[in-house]
Amino acid sequence: MLKRQILIAYPIALQETLVMFSFTIFYKIMGTLGAVQLAATHIIFKIMHASFMPAIGIGQACATLVGKFLGEENPDKAERAINESLRGSLMVMGTVGLCFVLFAEFIIPLFIADSNVIKLAVPGLRFVGLLQFADAVCFTTWFALTGAGDTKIPALVDILTHWILFIPACYLLSITFGYGYWGGWISFGLHLIFFACFIYYRFKRGYWKTIKV
Repeated sequence: MLKRQILIAYPIALQETLVMFSFTIFYKIMGTLGAVQLAATHIIFKIMHASFMPAIGIGQACATLVGKFLGEENPDKAERAINESLRGSLMVMGTVGLCFVLFAEFIIPLFIADSNVIKLAVPGLRFVGLLQFADAVCFTTWFALTGAGDTKIPALVDILTHWILFIPACYLLSITFGYGYWGGWISFGLHLIFFACFIYYRFKRGYWKTIKV
């Protein structure tokens, strides 16, 4: 049993470690641009953390249902559970994202009074609000596939997109091509959209239905 758990869990452990390290590099690049850019980025991510908590909760519940239904050899019911979970996540995070877009100028000043940081963080939060839909797909579908035991390929692709797409694009756009603060956020958006498309495609392919845990 322990061997089975390790085989399922080690890709996720490696994924989380390397993904968190990539965000350390992202913060380093933003810090190179200036203290204002770094402060704005930090505030936006803190607000984002609150926004995707509902998707994590829905995703974890979905993972439980997927494991249950697959254990009962009922993959169609598991797929329906994933579709319903996706709908719930999109509704919740879409609503939160809409609030970010509409009320960013009221949200950011709750965290900082510096006008220079607010000037950068407000449009940044609006941009993140538009990405909430992709984020909902990423979180919920990833948890669903994890519940089915499909951990290796999603973990590998997530690691590669962070280190081959996200971080290089962030450096090139922010530093090399001089887009600064927005270069970093555009690269983050590209990574998120790409991974959302991949993870949803992985789900629709249905390979996860055949995994024996």
